[in-house]
Amino acid sequence: MKRFPLRIKEEAIHDIRVAYVWYEKRSIGLGERFLEAIDVCFSTIKNQPKAFQEIYKGQRQAVIKTFPFVVLYHFNYREIIVFAVFNTHQHPHKKHRQ
Repeated sequence: MKRFPLRIKEEAIHDIRVAYVWYEKRSIGLGERFLEAIDVCFSTIKNQPKAFQEIYKGQRQAVIKTFPFVVLYHFNYREIIVFAVFNTHQHPHKKHRQ
């Protein structure tokens, strides 16, 4: 099985950092569990980039298990570009930035 390179845009890194801090403030260690869930999701995307639903003009979304987040990405058959890690409680228009 081919694993595709995963590039994470700065906006998505920012999303992850903000969520990590928010969860750590709620409970020490919860932010770490969030990061572990993100890593599992990224690994799945790398192994099976077409396995997740296409939602908007080639954009796909992978749901993070145990946290109310989705990873929004584009797969162009050479690489995977993650452009947002989106809290499902946020405004839906944020989802379509790229």
